[in-house]
Amino acid sequence: MLRCGEEEAVRKGQRSRWTARVLWLIAMLAVAVTAGLPAGAWAASGKVTIVHYGYYWHGEAWRSFVDWAAKEFEKIHPNIDIQLVVAGGPGQGAYDQKFLSMLAGGSPPDILEMNANQAQSFVDENVFLDLRPLMDKEKEISWDLFSPITVRMVTWTDGRVWGVPMDAYPLFVAFNQSLFEAAGLQTPVDLGPQGWTWDAMLTAARRLTVDANGDGVTDRYGLDGRLWAWWGAAVHQAGGDLYDRPVNPTRATYSRPEVIRGLKFVQDLYWKYKVAVPVTAGTSSTHTIWLGNVGISTVEGPGLISQPFMRDVKFAWDIGPQPRGPVRGGCRFTVDALEIFSGTRHPSEAWEWVKFLSTNKAVVRRFVADTARLTAFQPIQNEYSKLVPHAPRHAAYMVYELANPDSGPAYLIPAAREVNAITGPLIQEILDGKRDPSVVVVEIDEKLNRLLAGGK
Repeated sequence: MLRCGEEEAVRKGQRSRWTARVLWLIAMLAVAVTAGLPAGAWAASGKVTIVHYGYYWHGEAWRSFVDWAAKEFEKIHPNIDIQLVVAGGPGQGAYDQKFLSMLAGGSPPDILEMNANQAQSFVDENVFLDLRPLMDKEKEISWDLFSPITVRMVTWTDGRVWGVPMDAYPLFVAFNQSLFEAAGLQTPVDLGPQGWTWDAMLTAARRLTVDANGDGVTDRYGLDGRLWAWWGAAVHQAGGDLYDRPVNPTRATYSRPEVIRGLKFVQDLYWKYKVAVPVTAGTSSTHTIWLGNVGISTVEGPGLISQPFMRDVKFAWDIGPQPRGPVRGGCRFTVDALEIFSGTRHPSEAWEWVKFLSTNKAVVRRFVADTARLTAFQPIQNEYSKLVPHAPRHAAYMVYELANPDSGPAYLIPAAREVNAITGPLIQEILDGKRDPSVVVVEIDEKLNRLLAGGK
């Protein structure tokens, strides 16, 4: 599971009031449209104005790309103006709050940039337009042009497609090639997806964990200490599934033996094998892949490649596949998507803009080159290394993980905030080495299944 703990925990009653507010705002907006009031925007010249609501935390490169794309789009669609609005920091939750404010003010956006983790709280309330009918009318493009697993992730249980995937975020392994070579170890690339296993990773991590001066303090660790963001992948590789289904689940299944095995492995990496800085030590940030003092990071994705500081490191590095666990390899991943607000007055124009951003080959190439992200649009995926000159040598492993049948989409749960409020502290107790995973998961299942059944 990716981006673990990013969602802010709130009480269930708060979400109920929040959901009711969204529904009320949409209903009032619909009344306004029916009455002929200005729910959408028309420029003074009679042009259609499409309000594109950008996500600040996508980063400056993403925002610069959208700025460029808007100008190019307007050149070939002189009847459409793209108005860009971006929600600023400091917290990621500001994006949702500004959206609600725009709804309340009667000026909602036409386009949103919610990733799957954000969108899951809105999809079940029909906040986004179903894009399947729009795509069905197209003759030159179809959902088949996108990685199948990304389309699965933007498809709700009733068949609605709530967004167009812009990019995918599969986890890969980043490794310090210089350290591997100095230790005479085979790298994840040398071993390949079948040979790079949990056992192989543990062997390498133990060899790479070093007390250089013999003072009893470890100077270099085999694994990046951010394993708190990898435990979901470990559970997946152990064959565990946390819920009965990945989209809008009805039952939690944390107490399965495979889940326990994955959690126990992560706990042992910290506390039994001591190949990573424990989270509770408060020093995880001092041992990361980019500082050169760890050999392996299991928690990286395309975002690492986009970081300027990775171009200046003083060691050779590369990426490889996720380790293969007792049952499977791969990981769960998320996507960033573009959504059309269900109350837009200009669905056709909004759809043209979404298509331009996500399926125009020249535009998608520019997106990859500017952001170093992995596009979900399959015709361009294999051009990644050509478009991103600073990409690691084996950047193709990103596409491999995306197409890996072992990989799966992250869980999309409308009650994600309440779920994270329950699971976050309890999983942390496992990572802290304070409690046995086999005991904690029973408590998690009891609380989550009561929540999913409509209780508190």
